[in-house]
Amino acid sequence: MAPVTAEQVTVAASPTLVRQAVENMVGNGLTHGEDPSLAVAQVDRNAEITVESDWPKLDAAEVHTWVEPFARAQRTAGGGQGLGLAIVDAIAKAHGGSVELTPRAEGGLAVTLRLPA
Repeated sequence: MAPVTAEQVTVAASPTLVRQAVENMVGNGLTHGEDPSLAVAQVDRNAEITVESDWPKLDAAEVHTWVEPFARAQRTAGGGQGLGLAIVDAIAKAHGGSVELTPRAEGGLAVTLRLPA
């Protein structure tokens, strides 16, 4: 693998699956939140892709269940089957990575996909 620089992070992963994970993260932010933002960074030996969106305040205990298949926010009406973040989690694990859902103090959600770089 080529050396990792500040300008470029090389991830040994399926581009198609990583694209699907990011699309699911952004789509979730657009569907259920407002004003989603996307950030990419290298942290230690990981590539981190984070999508943050504005929501009302969220219950941390509920948020952590959203990576389970068919789990949905209690207040979610219509649209979706509760698979988007479960797919992100499966893609992360398939590549030796992880996904973290973090309620933001000011309200909203940050979803971070970590993949080994």
